[in-house]
Amino acid sequence: MGIANVVSVLNPEVVVLGGGLFQAADVFLEPVRREFRRWAQPLAARSVRIDPSALGEDAGLYGCGFLAWETLGSSSIPEIPSRGGNVLSAAKKGRSPEIGRRTKKED
Repeated sequence: MGIANVVSVLNPEVVVLGGGLFQAADVFLEPVRREFRRWAQPLAARSVRIDPSALGEDAGLYGCGFLAWETLGSSSIPEIPSRGGNVLSAAKKGRSPEIGRRTKKED
């Protein structure tokens, strides 16, 4: 119900779920999506994707590292190992750095 409330108010394009619990996304993701559709505003529910994080438990670590890198003022952004790019290049191309998919801006 919490995801439904956030989506109904903010109307995002995608909700990315991660952390230790979603390492078993195949077990939890469909029940979460089903309950989301039950509680969310119908228009918002049709226009949002709910996906597991591609970075899994490492998402916070990558975010922290990126923030430190940006704060230090480095001119180049390090590559994310085995992810095929970096967070900044993904964002500039209109892709979600979490899941590497196109956003509506690029379609």
